[in-house]
Amino acid sequence: MTTKTKQHSSTAAQQHSSTAAQQHSSTAAQQHSSTAAQQHSSTAAQQHSSTAAQQHSSTAAQQHSSTAAQQQ
Repeated sequence: MTTKTKQHSSTAAQQHSSTAAQQHSSTAAQQHSSTAAQQHSSTAAQQHSSTAAQQHSSTAAQQHSSTAAQQQ
């Protein structure tokens, strides 16, 4: 349960999809994870979910692993 290494999705290296190198998809339209730390969905157009209401994880409250409180 560390902030960078072993949470379910780290901010860079070990998240389900990193912000650049290892994300499940690319940096714009269809990435599995994106703009912030480790939300299951990102902030673009056709990602797994939308930018606000119905993405798989919201930008703050309901992402698969929050940046501090709810990481694994």
